[in-house]
Amino acid sequence: WQALLRELERAPTGVLYFGIEALVLGDVGLPPRVLRYVAERLGPRPESGALTRALARRVRGRARAVLVAADLASPGREPQALESALRAVALAMEELRRLAAWTGRAEPELQALQRSRGRLLRRRRAVLQDLERRLRAAAALDETSLRHRRARLEELLERSSAVRARLPVRALARRLERALARRARALVVPFPSRGAPARLVGGKAELLGRVASALPRDIAVPRGFVVTTVAYRRHVRPLLRELAAAVARADPAVASRRARAILLGRPLETALRRHLCRAAETLGDGPLAVRSSATWEGKKAARLNGLLESYIGARGTEALLRRVRDVWASGWSPGALDRYRRLGVRPGTVGLAVLVERAVATRAAGVMRVPESASHPERIVVNAWWGLGEAIAQGETRGDVYRLERRTGRTLEYVPGDGSFWITLGAAGPQEQPLPGRLRGRPCLSPRVRARLTHLARTLAREGWTPCEVEFGVDTHGKLFVFQVQPLA
Repeated sequence: WQALLRELERAPTGVLYFGIEALVLGDVGLPPRVLRYVAERLGPRPESGALTRALARRVRGRARAVLVAADLASPGREPQALESALRAVALAMEELRRLAAWTGRAEPELQALQRSRGRLLRRRRAVLQDLERRLRAAAALDETSLRHRRARLEELLERSSAVRARLPVRALARRLERALARRARALVVPFPSRGAPARLVGGKAELLGRVASALPRDIAVPRGFVVTTVAYRRHVRPLLRELAAAVARADPAVASRRARAILLGRPLETALRRHLCRAAETLGDGPLAVRSSATWEGKKAARLNGLLESYIGARGTEALLRRVRDVWASGWSPGALDRYRRLGVRPGTVGLAVLVERAVATRAAGVMRVPESASHPERIVVNAWWGLGEAIAQGETRGDVYRLERRTGRTLEYVPGDGSFWITLGAAGPQEQPLPGRLRGRPCLSPRVRARLTHLARTLAREGWTPCEVEFGVDTHGKLFVFQVQPLA
């Protein structure tokens, strides 16, 4: 510092300013008494006072900005933000102390920063105590609650791990890891369940479970359970060699017929039958909807739309067991095998889960596209018809078409359908019947249902799940149900 002082005593003005800045704010690390001595030695230079005042304005302005930011951060609940504010306050206080040593005058901003630092420390202490309380309470949860709250608990662990403080993070992390590991071996899991990963329940059930947690109160997803990909792989694993030989045949129809016969020829494991029976008992004696939910590495499962089977109206345990195997077998259909071949995917690597839900006897059902197109982002288009949605999904009838404004719910256009029949849910499953005369010429969706659909569209857009197509239905009581949400490219 003595050599630097000798250089500054004869340095030009520009170099002198940067030298003073290096001494006051840099990493030279001079004690306050030495700083004061250097300032007195440079005092006789006429430009020294002006340069010192310029540096003081800069330091004080930065300190006031830090003070404002600290006051904004002090009511917060994020420990990282509080610690960042504390570091900024500590740095500003150190700069002010060094400036005070240089000028020989007390800095009023220093006292304000000390008070702000006290508030930040008290707030940080309260936040850490709250995190510790929540961590201990979460570590005491049962495994079912741990799995159901997985997303929130992982967020809690992430927040706690980022804090430089001793918190009981490991206990919760170990319990959550064990619970998820056990779940990863589960054959049947409840639905909807937001924390279930796609590799376990398939892409359809995973996304629908996340959507269910964000839906408004007057919109629901049917309750049920998922026969996981673990169950499917346990059923298929002993058959992989035979299945590989079957699908090696040149004719896809012959390969599919042989593969499906091999798959359906093996009875279900006793453990899986027992789990399925217990899960079905929780849904009561009514009809069930059995739907596919496929997944494999990447997002290619979306390309299986329309190739995997779904069944509505399964009644009784034996019918349910049969339909679960039918869904599995549909993954080896000629269309599915051809799609696997085009994508370069081995059929044995595809995981097939089965979503089982209470069947809803819908008064009207259809498909909603959100948004209508890239050129009309504020519009949604709905195609719906009376009864179940099979007639619309399979293109057997032209239903009512509604173009709605997503923001207000206003109907921009209505084109009535011309169907002469509807599909209802009877004792033997879906049944095609002539459309009653009282329904002919009437819109199948009331203004109230259309308003709910636009509310649903806004929710999906807010959560980042658009563009997408939504399969929905309205029961006889006017309750709106979501059956599937399919992302679009």
